[in-house]
Amino acid sequence: MAGSRLADRVALITGAAGTIGRATARRFAQEGADVGVADLRLADVEPLAAELGGLALELDVRSDEGWAVAVAALTSRFGRLDVLVNNAGVADSAGLEELDLQVWNQILAVNQTGVLLGMRHAAREMKRCGGGSIVNISSIHGLVGKLSPDGSAIAYTATKGAVRMMSKAAAMDLGGDGIRVNSVHPGYVDAPMQGAKPAGREHAVTRTPFGKLVSADEVAAGILFLASPDSTMITGTELTIDGGYTAN
Repeated sequence: MAGSRLADRVALITGAAGTIGRATARRFAQEGADVGVADLRLADVEPLAAELGGLALELDVRSDEGWAVAVAALTSRFGRLDVLVNNAGVADSAGLEELDLQVWNQILAVNQTGVLLGMRHAAREMKRCGGGSIVNISSIHGLVGKLSPDGSAIAYTATKGAVRMMSKAAAMDLGGDGIRVNSVHPGYVDAPMQGAKPAGREHAVTRTPFGKLVSADEVAAGILFLASPDSTMITGTELTIDGGYTAN
């Protein structure tokens, strides 16, 4: 259903080729936003941008220069930046003793440094525009320890916990400029990255009170709420969308 909750707003969504990223971009466009859809490979987001009348951006979130180029391209096209959704991320299920150090560094670079860089570049533009909303996608792994029989996912958990606390710190830094910063913590989403192993999927469904995985559209609805004027006094907090999984 089309609406106008993001009318006259410009949004940048990273990891837009992924399940949550695509769902969020489509929901934002339905609500009137001009959207920039960014991912590591331009070809992965060009069809989505064409579908939505948006802008496809090639972005390695680990690159400070890459962020500068992407934000400049977006503002050149649409004139401003009002919403950033830091959605790009990578995962690994290895525990403490099994984790390879190179994998650790890679996950930190994408999931943590990428979020930091995105907030910094978006904040500069949002200040010029008089405010905005930054929504950082964390995970229920950023709230509790081991959740899955597949392993502790120690690197993923570390970065997602960091995203939660970085969001709070940034909210304190940017509140005076009218910029809100919040984190979203999806549970087990019906998506490739989180639902790949049958044992993990069965475990998630069994432990969720509703007996099913969270859909990407349900996560997108929560992201939309935090991006929209409906949440003007909400900053420095987290929204958990897990079907009750962490209440178990």
